[in-house]
Amino acid sequence: MSIRLFSTALLAACLAKATAQTCPTLIWSDEFDGSNLNADNWTPQIGDGCDISVDLCGWGNNEAQFYRSQNIAVADGSLKINALRQTFGEKEFTSARIRSFEKFDIDLTQPYVRIEARIKVPLGQGLWGAFWMMPSPEVLWPKGGEIDIMEFIGREPNSAYGVIHYGNLFRDKSELGGPLKMPTSPSENFHIYTIEKTPNRIAWLVDGFEYQSYTNSDIQPKYSWPFEQTYHLILNLAVGGNWPGYPDRDQAVDVIMEVDYVRVYDMSGGSIGSITGESLVQINGADGLYCIDDSDVLFTDIAWTVPTGSSFTPSLDDGNCIIVAFGSVSGYIQAVGQTADCGPLSYSMPVEVQPLYQKEFAVVPIEEGSTTIGASTGSQSFLLIDGIPTFQYDRLASDLYDNIIIGTSDVSDASLYVSEQKKFYMDISSPTAATCTRVIIQFEDTTTALPDNYPIGRHSRYVGYLDDSESFQRVEFTYYDRPDTSVADNAVSQLAVLIDPFLFRGDRYLIRNFDSSSAGCSSNCEPLSTNACRTYAKSEQGMCTDGENNDREGYNGDDQIDCEDADCYGLDPACPLREGRATEVPTMLSPTLAPTGLPTGNASDPPSIVPSSETAFPTATGTVRVTSRSSDIPSSKPNIMPITSGPTSSAAPSYSNDEAECDAQPRCAALDLAGVCCPTIDAVYLDCCDNRPIDPNSEAGFCNDGIDNDNDGLFDCEDPDCANDEMCRADCVAIGTCAGLSGQCCPTIDSIFLDCCDAAVLSAGYSVDFSLIDPATIEEQAAYWLSTSPYTVPGVAPDGSTPVVDYARDEATLYDMIYYQTGSIEKASEYVIGRRKIYMDVWTDAPECTQIILQFDSLPTAVADNYPTGRHSRYVAFTTRRNEWERIALDFWDRPDGDLDDTVINTIALFFDPGTLTSHQFYFRNMDSTLSGCRENCEVAAIDDYCLALSSGESGFCGDSLDQDGDGLIDCVDPDCTLDEACSAQLSISYSALQDNSFRTAASSSSAQVILNGGLIVSFLAILHTIA
Repeated sequence: MSIRLFSTALLAACLAKATAQTCPTLIWSDEFDGSNLNADNWTPQIGDGCDISVDLCGWGNNEAQFYRSQNIAVADGSLKINALRQTFGEKEFTSARIRSFEKFDIDLTQPYVRIEARIKVPLGQGLWGAFWMMPSPEVLWPKGGEIDIMEFIGREPNSAYGVIHYGNLFRDKSELGGPLKMPTSPSENFHIYTIEKTPNRIAWLVDGFEYQSYTNSDIQPKYSWPFEQTYHLILNLAVGGNWPGYPDRDQAVDVIMEVDYVRVYDMSGGSIGSITGESLVQINGADGLYCIDDSDVLFTDIAWTVPTGSSFTPSLDDGNCIIVAFGSVSGYIQAVGQTADCGPLSYSMPVEVQPLYQKEFAVVPIEEGSTTIGASTGSQSFLLIDGIPTFQYDRLASDLYDNIIIGTSDVSDASLYVSEQKKFYMDISSPTAATCTRVIIQFEDTTTALPDNYPIGRHSRYVGYLDDSESFQRVEFTYYDRPDTSVADNAVSQLAVLIDPFLFRGDRYLIRNFDSSSAGCSSNCEPLSTNACRTYAKSEQGMCTDGENNDREGYNGDDQIDCEDADCYGLDPACPLREGRATEVPTMLSPTLAPTGLPTGNASDPPSIVPSSETAFPTATGTVRVTSRSSDIPSSKPNIMPITSGPTSSAAPSYSNDEAECDAQPRCAALDLAGVCCPTIDAVYLDCCDNRPIDPNSEAGFCNDGIDNDNDGLFDCEDPDCANDEMCRADCVAIGTCAGLSGQCCPTIDSIFLDCCDAAVLSAGYSVDFSLIDPATIEEQAAYWLSTSPYTVPGVAPDGSTPVVDYARDEATLYDMIYYQTGSIEKASEYVIGRRKIYMDVWTDAPECTQIILQFDSLPTAVADNYPTGRHSRYVAFTTRRNEWERIALDFWDRPDGDLDDTVINTIALFFDPGTLTSHQFYFRNMDSTLSGCRENCEVAAIDDYCLALSSGESGFCGDSLDQDGDGLIDCVDPDCTLDEACSAQLSISYSALQDNSFRTAASSSSAQVILNGGLIVSFLAILHTIA
């Protein structure tokens, strides 16, 4: 039904708004009107992700397609991305993906931006179309955030998703968002998918209907809001993956995702609004109010359309509203508003008209005297509550796929449940389950479903949610998906009820009135569901102190436990905001990819029905810059274990020697240092763990804990009580740029002041933990890759020592380097703070005080021309002897890339005499990673304080063309300037030289060499490209 309205109410509204209106301003678009992809706007991405990183094979989601430019066409006014079942590049399918990176990047710090595309997506199992955004320049996911404007998976024919991803690491991340359920499949017609970005807020719209929005307050305080930066656009059609699943074996795949246009608007003049009203209504429901709200434009005329069988009348109170009387058919409420200045503006809102359901039969009679309703993982019993027979079920916390198996012969036609002509209902109560706890009912054919062959034999799944009420609630189960489409509709012989699947929780549930109901009720009908839980909602909420990870898997899944989880931190009474910290500092975890296989177990065990994100782990880009030690101030500070130089120089306090007692101290708990500072790495306890009583009237004695101990509003050194404290000396406070250096005055990386200003320093010894490089053992944890100069193993040192590494430095290269691969640097921050240290035996004919630098890198983030990006940290040592063996210790020097996560190190660069043009011979062995805490037979290394002091002579004067230290070497030629900002160009030249170099290999039974003619190895990717 369609009617055009121009009422006196609308006229009054226009007169009331008689101010100058500013229309949306188009700032960029691609209308795809030509015959080729516009190369000024888009770049096709080619391949399966493996050429970017081994972790990105399958584009990080185990996708099955190879992207090719040949699968892109522009014709008849639209972009066409064609996915085909076509073997290419060892993939079973081909498709295409394009992005606007470095061609059109959108500054999302603008006050009001609207980004939209008109798209028609293809339908089919395993298909995954997307319109999304990633940061420019690229950063390691998910730190820079990801905005999914639209995602559509073929197995959910009526849902379009909008999601944001954010976090610190791959395993320390979270997501917000979910689906919009539409009356008809998005595959049937074009739809406009939009986000509106305003400061600290993103709203998602489909056809002008705003269905969700999130702000920075939705992800804080656990995470920072990363979306106030520049992003680029991506369009792609994936095939297969963790979330959409894979096409059926005999499924023909030759489908097209069609894009009519992509447009970006400046909306700073005001909002054009959206239709508001209920999206879920009952059949024959009346008095539904629908309005165009929050619009700053003036309408002269509005034409409304409502679903077939429905009718409407204009609202007498607001000319932008109508009142709808619904029939029985779902559809769209649409409006086209005419404006004097902005032309026609279209709006649409999907509305689902639900039939009323009436109980048909009890799935399981729950009655007095019953003992079981079927086999189950957890424990079950029966009881009477208010005289009503009730089934009590205790979920098994150790089982991800806890389930109850119920045999049935009543589901004679499962298609009636798929089409929602029939539905399940259940009364459920739980005093401890989290909001939006999910329950899944799964239809199974017992003749084909086996414990380890999911999805075979699973006809269909239905999902229901508990809200936050502890009282009984009537839960409605709606159709979710069909895991195995080959199961006949009349072959269902059992139901599997999975309570809170994919989680380790042990909640108690009370269940009764488990019924199957049919559409067509006229009296005593089932209630209309008003549950607002998203399809993939899950939470740590309510389980914030159990020591378990209760939301590990799934769309919102993460690896954070209890108070570290964003669902708990600062939100649960057990997880208050930490005193003395302005923002949360995340715990570092290894960024491993999600498991790729399907789960095994009970025949009813489903795989995860939740997606890994449509994401990439791109190579970072940036400008060449060398960061000197004095200016190394990481902009993002990871939470790493602190180091202390010892107790205060005054009378030593009494410290607890019991770790459990220490952890229990309120200071440890307040600063989240339990298990960290008790004991510290050098066996000295920090003030936060001691058992001294706190004077409620004074801050004295506790001037480094970030806590206002006397409640006077002053913290630590700002409190006059701390004026004479060692931590608050002027010279101590002035040095604020160090990063966890023993003997230096911090704040440390985690913003906690340590006893680093004490006069007394307790040295911790080191003992070997594992070997990185040692030709005498097969247990090396670092594998030689390439080098600038000849690298011979096994070699023989001049004193006859063998096996050793024999390395001849190239006199033509300023930054001669050896490159190793390793997976053993699991937490680089432990080397930064001194908990771990690298030692090595060295013999050289180079003079005393020759510098050796070791650098931790992360590929593919580090590339040839983007120093310091991807270079986590550097460690320095100096030789003190010539022509004899010595043991040296590589001490932390600086953090070139302060934003790089300390769990992503995969390569080690070793520089001998960097910044010079020398040709000395180096022999080395026993390069070991050591662990602090040794008290007997500890590592002993040469003392190089003299060399360190000598090396700083030219430092700070590296661009004045003067020989400041009288050694005959000027500016960047002087090794003193190796790390100086002024010498970044020299380093850049060496890093870039790789692109034009070739190498050769030579091997025999006694030696192996890899020679790179004059260049610096900076990226495995560049090497692989050279080989190819």
